[in-house]
Amino acid sequence: MFSLKETLDQALIPVMVVIVCGYLWRRLQPAGLDPFSTRRVLGSLVMYITYPALALSVVSSAQLNIEMLWVPALTVLSIVVGVLSGRIAARLSGIDSSEDIGAVLLACGFGNLISLGIPVVAAVYGDSATRYAIYADIMGLAPLLWTLGFWVAMKHGQGDGLPPATEFLLRLAKLPPLWAFLLALLLNFSGVGLPGGVAKAASMVGNATMPCMLLTVGMSLSFKSVYDFPRAILVVGLFKLVLVPLLVLGTGLWILGDGEMVRAVTILAAMPTMMATIILSEEFGLNTELLATLMVGNTLLFFLTLPLWISGLSLLGS
Repeated sequence: MFSLKETLDQALIPVMVVIVCGYLWRRLQPAGLDPFSTRRVLGSLVMYITYPALALSVVSSAQLNIEMLWVPALTVLSIVVGVLSGRIAARLSGIDSSEDIGAVLLACGFGNLISLGIPVVAAVYGDSATRYAIYADIMGLAPLLWTLGFWVAMKHGQGDGLPPATEFLLRLAKLPPLWAFLLALLLNFSGVGLPGGVAKAASMVGNATMPCMLLTVGMSLSFKSVYDFPRAILVVGLFKLVLVPLLVLGTGLWILGDGEMVRAVTILAAMPTMMATIILSEEFGLNTELLATLMVGNTLLFFLTLPLWISGLSLLGS
């Protein structure tokens, strides 16, 4: 049975505690390390080491089931619609600079399916329901993050002056998480998997991904930015946490009918912005402070919308 307290304890409160630690680093600057250079170091560490290790560890050993193709299909729908709705959200928020628009598009499109999605669906539907988050992340979110998300960040950020298609392909070829993801899929489908010691090392290194990204969010957070963009926080929250999940729910009910899978995917679509978007923001010079503000803002709003979603979905079968 769903317990709001258990969900908060396992999913949301730990996230906020680590973000606060990052914010305190921004304010106190221990060891004389400023938050901006430290943030870039952490972002590079995640991009080139911890996130590829996480992809190898999780994807190479995940149980892939062809019957679950609907989960990533609905996830792809939520991401594409979310990114497209980001243009409307930016316009409604009065945001017009390219770096700011790119941050809004990423904030609206990509949800936190692993560090928040897994504990939330497990708390609501039991441990076996974590497979929905894994399918959604591996086969839906991850490919789009490193293609569509990559393109959005490159288009609205600071490029190298090359033709867009050329720059996109060149940068994509140099992207460690994408190659790690493809290698892990190959190992999974071939049934080879990672050797025991390598798998353990990949898991150890990969486990550092979420804390590093959360610290980066905290280091990027500015309360001045919250005061500057209150309307953007509310508008992005409306699209990311309410309207897009409603579309996913309606589509799922129309095609598949009511069931645990449709409900779980709806909850996953209602997750706040994922931390990995910060990596793309840092890489291409988007407005990382705005993105971090939107991320933390809709994570706080998630405290309000999650109980409403759980209550509303529970009424479907009654």
